[in-house]
Amino acid sequence: ARGTHARRSHAHEQGWGFVLALVVDCSRNWVANALDNMISSPGLTRRPRKGPQLIGTPSPQTEQQLEEDSDKDLRRATGDGGRPSCGDSREDSERRGSLRCGPAQYGGAAVEPKAFLEEPDSFAPIFYRPHTFLAGCFLVLFILLCAFSDVSWTAPQEPPPVFQRSVRPVEAERVLLATLLTRTTLHKTRKAVWALSVVFIVYCAVQLRDGYMRRPHPVFWRIVQAVAILYLMALVFLLMHDVHSARELMRILDTDLGVVPKHNYMTYAEDCRVYVRGSSDPWRNVKHGVLDIFTIAHVIGWWGKALVVRDYTLLFIWSFTWEVLEITFQHLLPNLKECWWDHWVIDFSVCNMAGMIAGMWMCNKYASMTYDWVGLREIRSTGGKVGRILKQFYIPYSWTNYQWEAFRSPKRLLQVLWALCLLSLAELNAFFLKFILYVPAPNALNIYRLFLLWLMNFPAVREYYAYIEGRSNRLGANLWLIGMIVAVELLLAIKFSIQDPGAYSAAERVAQSAGRELPPHIPAVSTIRKAWAVFAIGFGCWAFVHFNVCPRIKEGSRWDGVLSAVSGCLFFSSLAPLVALCCIDAAATFQF
Repeated sequence: ARGTHARRSHAHEQGWGFVLALVVDCSRNWVANALDNMISSPGLTRRPRKGPQLIGTPSPQTEQQLEEDSDKDLRRATGDGGRPSCGDSREDSERRGSLRCGPAQYGGAAVEPKAFLEEPDSFAPIFYRPHTFLAGCFLVLFILLCAFSDVSWTAPQEPPPVFQRSVRPVEAERVLLATLLTRTTLHKTRKAVWALSVVFIVYCAVQLRDGYMRRPHPVFWRIVQAVAILYLMALVFLLMHDVHSARELMRILDTDLGVVPKHNYMTYAEDCRVYVRGSSDPWRNVKHGVLDIFTIAHVIGWWGKALVVRDYTLLFIWSFTWEVLEITFQHLLPNLKECWWDHWVIDFSVCNMAGMIAGMWMCNKYASMTYDWVGLREIRSTGGKVGRILKQFYIPYSWTNYQWEAFRSPKRLLQVLWALCLLSLAELNAFFLKFILYVPAPNALNIYRLFLLWLMNFPAVREYYAYIEGRSNRLGANLWLIGMIVAVELLLAIKFSIQDPGAYSAAERVAQSAGRELPPHIPAVSTIRKAWAVFAIGFGCWAFVHFNVCPRIKEGSRWDGVLSAVSGCLFFSSLAPLVALCCIDAAATFQF
């Protein structure tokens, strides 16, 4: 009996030791695999390639399972069950079994990118997993902290007076409005708006579909799109109010708003002398124009526009169009009135061109690169790993230079003109909104708006280029969104201008109260209208001759050269009214 008990105890100790060793071994293997997954993507093989490709190596399967999985991927990627979203042929797609690349064409049909992009060669695949449950947990915790941060657990709060007694409806509304505008209520409302925005942004970051943009991360572009949606909803909310209520509501974002800023009526054409004789600082006017903060903003702005448009010709036309628009609306917005040397020397010839050259240099640099992304595990040196991580943030996944070719066809010309009008209108809306909503020019809200629209232009222009090139059969989500933003901004500016027309005539009153005179409105409003009308008629005549008459003439005939000369004359003649408009404005402010 004693021997039997000893053998059983020994076996019992051996059994627990085996279980303990098994648990330790499994834990060690799990930790090793988790660390390995953070820097590499299992199940992938490297293949020599010329450019960026995202091809997954499928696990061993039977032919039937492989075909079924491929069909599922096709239906998920295209939505119609028939067209693959990437690859050269359907056979290649079935052989790979997993479609993990962006937009392409198959059989001449336009396709869309997948809802969620995957990148096997990422430097940390853990950041490319959905994390939907974890995001929901953090969001609930955030809402909990925001909701109970100002709750008093000792003394209950008293209800507002409007709910303690019965009053007439008009008086109740007046009391309620006064309650809403108190400092405490404004603080609570501001906190509620920010909490609501964070909830919406987190949802969009987890659930929105991906577009064409990959760097620095697809989630970053989902967040940008979410902020743009919030901005659109805020614009629609303001549009439902009158101009005075909208100005009061702007105080929720900044308590300093709601009053007329002096920057609204600042003009840059009061003294246009280049050299002031008899002054202690004769070059003061030029120094003031060159050393102004908006001079640096011009250079940075056109650098950013060059990265978006990626075409010298369209950038030059956009720059000239903007200078003409400033002259067109300077009788409404005093900020747009500038001296001749400020318009055409500092802005057009120096700042805009410097920004274009810097931006196009970066575009050409990116276009000349060979993109072959690898994971951190395949890089041996520490410096190489650090460089790979940094490149995730300043090197694009791939690069496409746009060939707009506006004169290819009448349809292509209208498409490019529509894009140019949308971009110019987005820039013009900034001046009208800050003027009519009493937002000072140095206010951070103006910078946030410009930065948001600049980020939105990257995927929007990419989607629009894919649409006009026939690679997509629908307008992308970002393009549709930015079009709606520009349209609602325009409606808001028009409605509020109708409700408060005196805001545009107050510049003279402000100048008179300060003891100074504003420069006259030259060119006159009637002259500006006539110039644009003549330009539209002349440009339409040139387009008709160029696209309908010239192609019918046999190339090399004697009429071919004549019609080419006539077409060129019509084109430059159509631009003559706008050039004359610029000359009249320069002559009105010309002082040396």
